[in-house]
Amino acid sequence: AMAAAPGRGVAQELDLDSLLSAHAYEVRVEEGRLAGSGAEVIFRAADPAQFVGILEEHNVRQLAGFSAALFAELHRREGFRYMALEQGSVILRWLNEPGVRGDAEAVSEVVARFPHALTFATDQEIEMIVSVGRESDALHRPVWGVDQEFGALHILSRLQELATSRRARDEVAALVAEASRYESTRAGDTLYLSQVALPDDFRRLPALFE
Repeated sequence: AMAAAPGRGVAQELDLDSLLSAHAYEVRVEEGRLAGSGAEVIFRAADPAQFVGILEEHNVRQLAGFSAALFAELHRREGFRYMALEQGSVILRWLNEPGVRGDAEAVSEVVARFPHALTFATDQEIEMIVSVGRESDALHRPVWGVDQEFGALHILSRLQELATSRRARDEVAALVAEASRYESTRAGDTLYLSQVALPDDFRRLPALFE
């Protein structure tokens, strides 16, 4: 059983609203730079930090531009070199390869070839990945993917290139054909990797590449 004092939840909500209002600061992006009263608040808080995290709501258009501007400023001020994103590790590794990293055309070509490879594939997200790759002076992979893969076709296509035996080529080709039905465009609501594919479809693959 649970009991609550009348109005307690409302009072707590009002207290939270008051706290948020008291500690809210304006941040805006002007010509690729952070501005507004909140910008310096962020920079002061980040000064002793090794990591800076952004708690975000998905699919907010302004977030990628803000993140790119924040990274650029932290890179200039504090020497930050890396950004970790809610993206798959394989596709981000590809987008950080020499000849692709920081090159808008090369990155866009990879994304266009594999529309489901990026979890979030908006123009703004792609611009951010390109911007960080170009801005950072890290010697190796400035943009990290730290989430599961959203799509499978890019990985299966690479396995298709690596397959040497007839059986491996046939098995992977069958998976490529199936994944292509769902991942050739971003249209449609069915996700191949999470809604169609089964674990057994992939468990047999390692033995084919020994």
